[in-house]
Amino acid sequence: MTREEAHSLERRAALGSGAQVTASSNANTIRSLQWLLTARGHALTVDGVLGDKTKAAVVAFQKQIGATADGIAGPVTLGALVSTVQSGSTGNFAKAAQAALNAFGKGLVVDGAFGDASKAAAVSFQKSKGLTADGIIGPATWTALFGGSGGGGGTTTPTPGNCDSVTGPAPQSDTVVASGFRVHKCLASRLNDMVAAAKKSGITLTGWGWRDYNEQIALRRQHCGTTYYDIWQKPSSQCNPPTATPGKSLHEYGLAVDFSSMTSTSAGFKWLKANAAKYHFYNLPSEAWHWSWNGH
Repeated sequence: MTREEAHSLERRAALGSGAQVTASSNANTIRSLQWLLTARGHALTVDGVLGDKTKAAVVAFQKQIGATADGIAGPVTLGALVSTVQSGSTGNFAKAAQAALNAFGKGLVVDGAFGDASKAAAVSFQKSKGLTADGIIGPATWTALFGGSGGGGGTTTPTPGNCDSVTGPAPQSDTVVASGFRVHKCLASRLNDMVAAAKKSGITLTGWGWRDYNEQIALRRQHCGTTYYDIWQKPSSQCNPPTATPGKSLHEYGLAVDFSSMTSTSAGFKWLKANAAKYHFYNLPSEAWHWSWNGH
């Protein structure tokens, strides 16, 4: 790869929040990553296992583009790896797209020829995710294939006040500030009402809510450790305090808030325990300060 090509990759936009491939990802998703790395000059055995060789290839690619060489295939790395795939595309990028679609049960032959069957599978996937159904695997579709959200539009906005349809990390564009907390738009009216009701009872609720993918990684480093295992595989319960793996925290979804100076004996906690369910907020029993849409 020439210096100019490396600089071009470095400038490529990151994929949307939550896009990632880890050792626990679907085997076809890992195969997609391996095909992408191979396409970028880091040939691998495409076996669907994210082991030491694949991680080393990720690190080598990250060094090549001037990114943080941590071996984590997140939005920045994936954004530099991918290329637009569409009808008529051939080669390893097409294989990567076919493998990624197979992670969603499309049953494609991974032959590197993105023809009618591959385009139909892409259109079907795009429709299922609320994306523009054109059969072109661009940044928004790659983001969805790698489990992220945002990254070019195409997300579905839930009905305000009902957050059941939020099933993954939310881009900041899907959040608003409500009573001092940044949360998903669907949760804002409930949070405003709850904070106002608490204030009438003499309880002031302050704290924080949504955080993005990179902030979640930083917290895992701080609370769990700095190795690949610490960040991506260590059980949350083994971190201090417990911290979800990136892409799985309800804070990333915009569906959780942490209240400042909250303990199980504080007046604020007692008020929330008696009233929060009216506003669809439930406590995570191990953390007095953490309240969310579903109690996780």
